[in-house]
Amino acid sequence: MKVSNKIKIILCAINLILIISVNAIAEEIKNLTINERMIRLETKVEEGFKAVNQRIDDLDKRIDGLDKRIDGLDKRIDGLDKRIDNLINIVVGGFGIIFAGIFSLIGFVIWDRR
Repeated sequence: MKVSNKIKIILCAINLILIISVNAIAEEIKNLTINERMIRLETKVEEGFKAVNQRIDDLDKRIDGLDKRIDGLDKRIDGLDKRIDNLINIVVGGFGIIFAGIFSLIGFVIWDRR
């Protein structure tokens, strides 16, 4: 029986050492898994930031293109404003000539009646 008690104690000690070492190995594997996940997550986040930055750059380019188009439209509008101003001057001059003719005619009629 003494031998069997010693064997039991040795087996319990070996079992205890195995449990402790398995827990340590499991903890190390868990840490490695967490680290790998963190690295993958970090990589995905960096790729996401790169994609977002690329989209922002594309939007900036599109906005610059729209700014150029707006500048072109502003120039066209300025040209149209000048043309409208010229047309208004012509119309005002035409009305001036017509009114001058009417007043001249009225003056001639009044002068002729005397």
